[in-house]
Amino acid sequence: MESGFGLAEAHRESVGSPGDGGQRRERASIAAQACETCRNRKSKCDERRPKCSLCHRLNVECKYREPQPTKKDKTMVNISDNITRVLEGQARIESKIDILGRQVVPGSPVFRVPRSPTSASTAAQSSTLHSSSPFSMSGTIKHDVTSPFTPESAQAFAQNPVANNILTAPHKILLWPAIAEHMTDRGVAGLDLQSIIHSGTPWILRHDLVKHTDVLPTRTPLTSVRMLEGVRFPDLSIEVMNKYTESYFSNFNRLFPILDRKEFQERFLAPTVRNGFGDNLVSILVLLVLSLGVVADEGANGLPVRPNSGIRGGTSAEPPGLEIFNEARKRMGFLMTQCSVENVQCHLLASLYYEACARHLDFWRSTVAAAAACQVIIRCEEVDWNNSKGVAVKRVYWMCHLIENWFHLDLDLPQTGLCNLQGEVPLPEDGDSAISDDMHYNLLHFTALEYLRKVIARIHSDISRATNSRNEPSDETGSPPTHIINELKTQLDDWRHALPVALQWHDADRFAYPNHSGSRGVPGAQQVLFRFDQGSAESWRGNILDIITAQLRSRYYYAEFMVYRAFVFKALHHPNSMTHEDKEMAARCLKSALLWPISMWPCKNRKRLVPVLFAWTQNFIGVLLVLRMLTVNECLHDIMEHYLDQGEVEQTVMLLLDWMRDVKQIDGIADWSWTFLEKLYDDVVGKF
Repeated sequence: MESGFGLAEAHRESVGSPGDGGQRRERASIAAQACETCRNRKSKCDERRPKCSLCHRLNVECKYREPQPTKKDKTMVNISDNITRVLEGQARIESKIDILGRQVVPGSPVFRVPRSPTSASTAAQSSTLHSSSPFSMSGTIKHDVTSPFTPESAQAFAQNPVANNILTAPHKILLWPAIAEHMTDRGVAGLDLQSIIHSGTPWILRHDLVKHTDVLPTRTPLTSVRMLEGVRFPDLSIEVMNKYTESYFSNFNRLFPILDRKEFQERFLAPTVRNGFGDNLVSILVLLVLSLGVVADEGANGLPVRPNSGIRGGTSAEPPGLEIFNEARKRMGFLMTQCSVENVQCHLLASLYYEACARHLDFWRSTVAAAAACQVIIRCEEVDWNNSKGVAVKRVYWMCHLIENWFHLDLDLPQTGLCNLQGEVPLPEDGDSAISDDMHYNLLHFTALEYLRKVIARIHSDISRATNSRNEPSDETGSPPTHIINELKTQLDDWRHALPVALQWHDADRFAYPNHSGSRGVPGAQQVLFRFDQGSAESWRGNILDIITAQLRSRYYYAEFMVYRAFVFKALHHPNSMTHEDKEMAARCLKSALLWPISMWPCKNRKRLVPVLFAWTQNFIGVLLVLRMLTVNECLHDIMEHYLDQGEVEQTVMLLLDWMRDVKQIDGIADWSWTFLEKLYDDVVGKF
């Protein structure tokens, strides 16, 4: 490409070449001018070419100035403007490349569905290299730049603090050099390391797009009968609607307290029963509640999608309640851009349905739509936080806030700016009176989970900043920033000690029922709630208390695992520098990773009801990779023998592998990860 100077020179040559003299002579009346000699002597020039008469007589060089155009020539101005625009565009592209993997939008190239192999030689070679790799999805995902999964390449990545920022905490374990070396030894080679390094977590998230290339099926409509003001669905009798309403409020609304039950029955359900279903938000909201009620009922009591599966109801492709959900989807298009509380509630309810199907990006998109409308309400309206509308706004705001942050922490999807308003919006229980004991307990749990989320976000940011700092002496000894870790553990302990009595537990009783008597038929706190196997008792049926309790406790142990994880890294890569205190810290990390209640019975048997399913799947991958190293690395093996219960380690591995094998039917990332987990645990997978 020519520079701007080259273009200007070409322009001058084209305008001022001597061969144009005859043409200028014909335009003498326009372009006439004296040569330099005649101009200096102030004499009249006859303008002969190549020399005028005076210059010929004096035998001197005859020079003519370039003619001045009658109209300003803007060619160079246009060229300069074009070059400036190109350079500015290039700078913008470079800046976007710098943050690729940290801020992702649906139109980003990293979300393109991979194209099938072409007939070109390079594509053929790539296909040959990766056809047998357990890390690649043969025939589905191909990449232009590939790299063998080697300890050296992983070590180079681990030492690059900028590159580390593009992977979320669950996925960074994939590139720990010691784990890379073990994968190579086990024949688990060919991971597209370069793509993960350059694209980060979005490369992993892309597998969800590959798993769900189409929208949910739309071929199962409900039979309808016209009424005066709407339609009636014969399959949705009053008894059926009451049944599924009860199922929704006993399950999903306890996990995500979005709606007020009394308000729903009076403002939404009763008019719909009288007048039928229309195209308004009232009808949409009722249909969404009913569809989630079907999911709650079938997800706990329905047939599994395959033998011994914890995914119940419907099929892998067609979840339960789809025909009702489709009726809601058809109507949402007309009202999707409204900014009302009911609109936010509808988007949130739709997002919960998508997550029950493990369609994580649909879940995210619906949550983003809810968050956008919620921001408009809070910024543009005067909200009285104590009336019914204010209470509803508080609930939907904090639901959006919590879900959005889990997406950001575990999948690195961008935030909407909703968190900037958290100082203006009270927590849901503030000022809420006249609520049932069960709802009060649910709001206590939700508030505790939100405060824990803040601690977890601080753990992610503080440890990431510290370990990426050049001032930390991690090059030679791998020593983690102990002062920061101790401070974070103190904050985590403060959160736990501040829990209401109804939510507290001891580590020795982490599998027991909570100290809560608000629900009928709930056994005492000494009775076991979570088990490794199913057991004989099934008192959990019809009660969501197990999942509510498991979510809070498992999140706490996840946070503790993250606090001490750096000591496991040190044990793997700098075993000779491990002190006695370091080994104790590593043991705390490993203990925290064992037997999370969310992975145990009865929760594992109702996976469609598990909230934010994607977050558990991401973190189970990292835990399984770490636990595999207990049998490989001498330092970690020694820690296991001295500090851990080996039976709990084996049970944890069995539970998490069973979870991943089950969820891979509907989860794209679990499906991808199973290709290497099955290889790493080939000695265990055959046992179940």
